[in-house]
Amino acid sequence: MNSLFPIYHYSQFFSPFQNLADNNKNENENDNNSNVFHYFDADENNNENESKNDKNANNSNASNTYDLEADWQNFLEEVSLYLNFEEIQKVKSAFELAKVAHAPQRRASGEPYISHPLAVAKTVAEWRLDCDAVCAALLHDVMEDTGTSKAELVAKFGQVIADLVDGLSKIDKLEFSSYKEAQAENFRKMLFAMAKDLRVILVKLSDRQHNLRTMSAMRPDKRRRIAFETQEVYAPIALRLGLMTVYREFKDICYRLIYPNRAKVLEKAMKHFRKEREELHKKIFNDIQTALQSFNRDNTISSSLNSLKNFKIKAEIKVREKGLFALIEQMKEKKISFSEVMDIQNFRILVENIPECYLVLGALHYLYKPKTNRFADYIALPKSNGYQSLHTELIGLYGTPISIHIRTEEMHKIAEEGIINIFNKTIRRDSEKLANKNKSYHWVKSLLDIQGNDSYEFYENVKTDLLAEDAYVFTPKGEIIAIKKGATAIDFAYAINNNVGNHAVTAVVNGKVSALNYVLNNGDIVEIQTENEASPKENWLNFAKTGRARSKIKHSLLLQQNESAIKLGKHLLEQELSNLGMVQENIPEFIWSELLKNYGHSDISEIYADIGNGICSAKVLVKQIIARDSLPISKNGKNGIENDLADSTLIISGNEGIAIQYANCCSPIPGDEIVGKIKKGVGLKIHCKDCLKIQKSLQTENNKWINVIWSPQNLKDIATDNNSPLFNVRLQIETDKIVGILAQLAKVMNENKANIEGAYMTAENNIDTTMKMLFTIQVKNRMHLANVLRKVRQLNGVQKIIRIKEDKEKFNNAE
Repeated sequence: MNSLFPIYHYSQFFSPFQNLADNNKNENENDNNSNVFHYFDADENNNENESKNDKNANNSNASNTYDLEADWQNFLEEVSLYLNFEEIQKVKSAFELAKVAHAPQRRASGEPYISHPLAVAKTVAEWRLDCDAVCAALLHDVMEDTGTSKAELVAKFGQVIADLVDGLSKIDKLEFSSYKEAQAENFRKMLFAMAKDLRVILVKLSDRQHNLRTMSAMRPDKRRRIAFETQEVYAPIALRLGLMTVYREFKDICYRLIYPNRAKVLEKAMKHFRKEREELHKKIFNDIQTALQSFNRDNTISSSLNSLKNFKIKAEIKVREKGLFALIEQMKEKKISFSEVMDIQNFRILVENIPECYLVLGALHYLYKPKTNRFADYIALPKSNGYQSLHTELIGLYGTPISIHIRTEEMHKIAEEGIINIFNKTIRRDSEKLANKNKSYHWVKSLLDIQGNDSYEFYENVKTDLLAEDAYVFTPKGEIIAIKKGATAIDFAYAINNNVGNHAVTAVVNGKVSALNYVLNNGDIVEIQTENEASPKENWLNFAKTGRARSKIKHSLLLQQNESAIKLGKHLLEQELSNLGMVQENIPEFIWSELLKNYGHSDISEIYADIGNGICSAKVLVKQIIARDSLPISKNGKNGIENDLADSTLIISGNEGIAIQYANCCSPIPGDEIVGKIKKGVGLKIHCKDCLKIQKSLQTENNKWINVIWSPQNLKDIATDNNSPLFNVRLQIETDKIVGILAQLAKVMNENKANIEGAYMTAENNIDTTMKMLFTIQVKNRMHLANVLRKVRQLNGVQKIIRIKEDKEKFNNAE
């Protein structure tokens, strides 16, 4: 291909796989090594490195050339097309307040600041949103930037407009220690406002759109920061709400702001490509038009369509050129350079109803050969934002790929305008629009479901969910559930509802029993099996992918932790009191009231939780109780308090919950001599008394350790109790290298009711006649373990079996 512009050399300098985090400085340095990029370096450097005097002059010029009155009149003409007289008067009042409030302010370009809210409101009016949304657009910065209070807005414009403006206002930056923290908390605030009224996000998107369009006066680093934020958050929100026009503009502008040189090169290449392929695209357009017309006229396309001769399809063909970012994504997906891109245009075919969509699809597949792996039916399976269309890719003249979307006029409006089409004041609201509105609210509220105490974690989870592509799976009843691509069965369980997720035990996928970490695929039929006694496990966080599932799992684990801590704390306090011959019920109410006040709590369960979590000590609390009043204690009297506290013993059974943890280093089981140490924020950690890891701490910090014993119930013969808790223990088994030895070991352990949690087998070398196997098994107590060891030793080929603990070298530091 002959070309004035070196498209075929483009891939040398423009690779879709380059790090998207490259900054503009690096880009410019790379550009200096490329003749292609030299076309634009001078202009860009002039724009970005102009002196302060030049900027001031530019600002002055911008201020002088901006015609506020003309802009205001254009805006009035727009709103007068659909608002009534009273509403227009309300809009005028909002403009006057904003104009006065922003009077001292100027934008970076030098224009009066009022030009920004006026532009935002004009876009909102073009979207035909109601009077309240237009007023909120005009006033969206007055609370944040001018000191106008919410109370003033309520008095002048009513609660609804005041709430909209408040939802659009950022929290005072002085309340945060970092930009990230402020960004995350402001985003959370906006989402709360969105959940109440979706017009908040529509005004916000219009605000961001105008800011992006007027970035030229901003510093390059600020441009890139705002562009990255828009790409990560606001563009995906626009996509989720179906605002494709806004989404595409955001993506393209952001690419120009982040990679200005690359964007200019790509745009020049596209211009050349467009001119070069103009005749080919016209030919394809005419072929499609002729095929549809002949189909309408006499069905000459195929004799098999004779029965359709009464159909008269009125189809409108639209051509849309792909934007910058869409081309970049295509190049990355297909791993090609720009010179290999064959299609920079999409064809949209609009028809009157759904059956005609499928008729047109058949006609086009007869005209050109379709690519079988490039077809998607979003009419039968709409996207989560309500988008519907038939997508197909055909192989046209000279092997040119042709991308075609077929949809009805109504689908096209939803595809381009999304939720704007629903809020449009001039359009009648039917049941389908209301359903899509409800779907949008449901999506926003589902984002709020993933919030926790950490705003930044919430912000990151939302970004992850926004950027994720959807997969579509089915319930056994045929209901379609849209879920993040790559999500697992546990994500699906929480997508159904929290109760199903919290009590899930296993999944049935396409009729086969599967684990909860099974990765779901498009079209899977999934059923979640639950048990009332089941609860979330910490390891679920290793494979839960959606923000909602992860947030709910963490929340449930925190509740479990708190319940266990309360139970443990109460146990520890009662034990300490019992050691002194005291009973909690005999302690006067005023003492508890005093203690609650001192600790900043409202209920005694919170004190129990503090003790169980290691935030305060039961021993210290008992001392404080005794100090407040003369209470009956044991015969040792007050002088014996210290000894009694030091000698106190805690009884545990293994059913206390996650507030009691068993150390991995020594894996204690009932029957072992044990001690415990409360670690702040963790709970009680149980070790074997002879654990190598804690020996130094036992000697130097003896007062921090609690004497712990097992409940007598744990030491009973396992044959009499099938509901006892299980404890992990590690075994090392040395055997002859014989066929089937592993299966024999597993059989013996299973027959003796020992669960195998893990197994690892190794031989010293290929000619060695013995091998070592490491097992992690679950037993109920030492008696149970002894039974297992005895049975294993009886097997032929078993040379040695021992219970193992960690090596001494690993435990130089105290617990």
